[in-house]
Amino acid sequence: MEQGRQKVAFWLVPAADAKAYFESLINDLAARLEAPAFEPHVTLQGAEMEEGSAIELLDDIAAVSAPLQLDVDGVECSEKYTKTLYVQFRASEEASGISDAVARAVGRRSGYKFDPHLSLLYKTMPEEVKKELARETQIPFARVSFDAVKLLSVPTAIKAPQDVHAWRIIAERALTGRSR
Repeated sequence: MEQGRQKVAFWLVPAADAKAYFESLINDLAARLEAPAFEPHVTLQGAEMEEGSAIELLDDIAAVSAPLQLDVDGVECSEKYTKTLYVQFRASEEASGISDAVARAVGRRSGYKFDPHLSLLYKTMPEEVKKELARETQIPFARVSFDAVKLLSVPTAIKAPQDVHAWRIIAERALTGRSR
């Protein structure tokens, strides 16, 4: 990593009602299952960037992107630590457009494929326990609104609770612009 550059993540942040619901659910699961708590979000992209450049990009994205909605596709689980239990959303042109704009701006070809999901739990656990959690977790929304983007400094890899605790919020901006 070049001097002054750090690993950053660009997130979509749910609007107030959905954010409060997801925060409560994430905190409850974290407390019950001894897992790290974290803010509800949909990761748009990650990159290695200088902080000032990343903030400028966040400002640009917020200025041209309008609030958007994503349709809930269901609750799923996976082997990936950061997708232990998650809400899967259907792809949308608006969200994909923001993700693509960030990817183009950072000029990287990491192979990150935008997959709109909101994680509910980060924990290594048996497959059957995860599947049962996915079956019992009901989301009371058919569609979730997102009205802000957030920029964070994050570790290179997120594989354990200490990696989640190392996240540092750099900036947050409301989505105020027109849709792409």
